[in-house]
Amino acid sequence: MAGLVTDPILGRVTDPDPEAVAAACEELLAETDAERRVARAAFARDRYDHRRVAAAVADILEAAAGKERG
Repeated sequence: MAGLVTDPILGRVTDPDPEAVAAACEELLAETDAERRVARAAFARDRYDHRRVAAAVADILEAAAGKERG
């Protein structure tokens, strides 16, 4: 899902194999630029807040239920 990573500060797009994912994780965890680390953490806190994730799941389930009824 390369479309989810709209800026390199947000993550990395890799091949779907364990070695490539591990290398991308190591690269992100080795970040030495404090501003980039802070920005990435702030983005993750906002985007993956449990209320936001729950609302997104509810929207998906409601849409799926609506399609089945139609």
